[in-house]
Amino acid sequence: MALATAILASACGGGGGGGGGVGSGDDASPPEDANQARVETIASGYRSNIEFSKQGGLRITQADRAYAHLELALGPGFSAGDGVTIGIVDTGIDLEHPAFVIDPDNPDRDRTITRELLPDALIEDGSEFSHGTVVAGVAAGGRNIGQPESAHGVAWNANLAVFAIPLGTKGPDDEYSPTDLTNSSQQKDELNQWFSTPLAAGVDILNLSFSLPGTIKDYTETTLRSSLGNVIQTMIQAGVSDKTILVWAAGNYHGDPCTAGVGCVGSKVNATSPSFLAGLPEKITELQGHVIAVVSVGQSGEISSFSNRCGDAAEWCLAAPGENILAPHFGPRGGRVVRDYDRFNGTSVAAPMVSGGLALMKQLFRGQLPNTKLVERLFETANKSGRYANRSIYGEGLMDLGAATAPRGQATLTLGSRVGDPGGSLKTSSIALGNAFGDGLTQSLAGTEIAAFDSLGAPFWFDLASFAVATDELSMAKRLKGFMAPTPARPKIGGYRTAFASPFAKAGPDPWRLGLLETPAGALGGHLGLAKYANTFTYAGWKDLAATAFSTEGLSWQAPTSGAVLSWQPSEAWAGLRAGWLMERESLLGSSAKGAFGSLSSDSAFIGFNADTSVDGWHLGANAEAGFATVKPRSGLITDVSSVATGAFAVHAARPFSGDRLLQFSVSQPLRVEHGRATLSVPVGRTKGGDVLRRSVAAEIAPTGRQIDVAAHWRQPLTPAGELRLGAVWTHDPGHNAEASSDLSLMAGWRSAF
Repeated sequence: MALATAILASACGGGGGGGGGVGSGDDASPPEDANQARVETIASGYRSNIEFSKQGGLRITQADRAYAHLELALGPGFSAGDGVTIGIVDTGIDLEHPAFVIDPDNPDRDRTITRELLPDALIEDGSEFSHGTVVAGVAAGGRNIGQPESAHGVAWNANLAVFAIPLGTKGPDDEYSPTDLTNSSQQKDELNQWFSTPLAAGVDILNLSFSLPGTIKDYTETTLRSSLGNVIQTMIQAGVSDKTILVWAAGNYHGDPCTAGVGCVGSKVNATSPSFLAGLPEKITELQGHVIAVVSVGQSGEISSFSNRCGDAAEWCLAAPGENILAPHFGPRGGRVVRDYDRFNGTSVAAPMVSGGLALMKQLFRGQLPNTKLVERLFETANKSGRYANRSIYGEGLMDLGAATAPRGQATLTLGSRVGDPGGSLKTSSIALGNAFGDGLTQSLAGTEIAAFDSLGAPFWFDLASFAVATDELSMAKRLKGFMAPTPARPKIGGYRTAFASPFAKAGPDPWRLGLLETPAGALGGHLGLAKYANTFTYAGWKDLAATAFSTEGLSWQAPTSGAVLSWQPSEAWAGLRAGWLMERESLLGSSAKGAFGSLSSDSAFIGFNADTSVDGWHLGANAEAGFATVKPRSGLITDVSSVATGAFAVHAARPFSGDRLLQFSVSQPLRVEHGRATLSVPVGRTKGGDVLRRSVAAEIAPTGRQIDVAAHWRQPLTPAGELRLGAVWTHDPGHNAEASSDLSLMAGWRSAF
């Protein structure tokens, strides 16, 4: 029995190699899981921002997590809502308010803001309170404006298109009375223009923070279609392939004074459903899918006392914060016109919370989701737990932007042409790279995006290189294992067999030999090192020839690899030759693919030589191998791999001294891919119609560096106590990675047999 103990192992210098980023192999977390850890770190940074912390509505809707998702997808310099246009139909906007002043030197405030006056509207001059300034600020007010009491909008850099209309004001004592829809055709034409003009302008989202008295349950479909036919047809947007989303304030009529009658309980309004404009989808099916009614909750998350409820329109209704909302103010105060920030209540400020949230979603998904899918996603991901399960009040629940911008269900790397086609799970898809590949594949794929689709069909993008995971074949533990291995027997002609040399012992008197769980070659060896532990069968009955077949089939802890090697070395010659063949049934040179990347199998042929001689007491030796692998990718994103050229070499010198002391030096290069290319068919997004967009990516797989190990070992017998071993290995380009710093490993151990 032998006892081997390593008593010291230290590494000096830079880290090892291998390439890889975060991936989903056995030794790393999936990109999705790794991202979630980063999301929380980034989100905490947004929560600590004073402009965020002063706006409780951002906290309640998990906007910090949405910003973190956007930052991961777009980079730290992203601007929320960039490229998306929110239309605001309201009283107008104060373009000189700091929240909306364009600053070309500030990337957070480099956007387009336009204002158009509809009939009878006036330019805001501060003589009256500017309701539109508040609403626009909640949706997309700028950040970093330098005012001590300020808060940014949900989508702080979205484009704004403001359409000014004349709106009246409702006093606290105004008596509620449902709107009479038999009003004049001129009024209806004016109402129709409030929608037709912004919709013709092509806005992505249209915020409508106004309402007319009367809940949707007070009117029949017939009445609505006959009285508001043109208005409804305009809102339907017939023939438009991607309809503008209409976001309505549900109304602030709950608890208002009223005379006993429709919608009244005693002398107060019982607004159990949204106003009839916001609730139109409940009666008009053509509006379902692109119209949202928004009710208000307070800072505690409970429905606001003044807010209409979702009621009959629950399926097309959502809750968002609408109390104590800090927003830009423009208007008279204390006898003068003031531009600052103030606190506001109402479904009027809850609605732009939703409009801004939709802008974040549209930006994150790069406009690839149709607007109806954005609405569906907003409803599906809303918080429906606890009180929010009460659909009659909260409808689809409380808006949750963190959930809306995160993958829903299992994300899939699809192999088909349509979103929803079969593919591989994001969590289980990876390419585990053997050491021979080094950083080649990861460097080639770095910066290339791959899209995964969640259960709702939304695209999420990841760095393709993050799916390639280095397996760390040359870890310190494996170096120590080789360092403490039994001393190999001396061959007849000089030198000492290293782990790289001819791997199988000759049979001796019996030409036949069966070996169980033998190591064909060590971690630093050539092609046969890919078999790790194998069952072997050797015949050496021919003069100077030995043939060995080996296989790891049935050994569950390693990839199935089989092959054969023929070795020739005359008994008195100083050099020998070998040729071999390897069949890897589930791998390529120790690398494997799974999930969406399919599977790999390969056949490798190699030739090599070894030489041994003695000069002045030194035993000198050299080994070298060259090979070619033919690869068969199957059923995955990897569509083709060229023939792969490989090589490895080692030179070594050993000097025995009296007392069986031994000094060894070696210079070696572990197995390395010298040339090869892989082609992948990569999903990179989707069309609004659901077709998967794909890109063919060709990647060089040869690594950027060439690992060279320079080693020195000393063995000192301490009879009868055992053997002392000392060693040092200096490694250039660890893991065949040119960017990895060289390292130095120092080892000491003691080995004893008993």
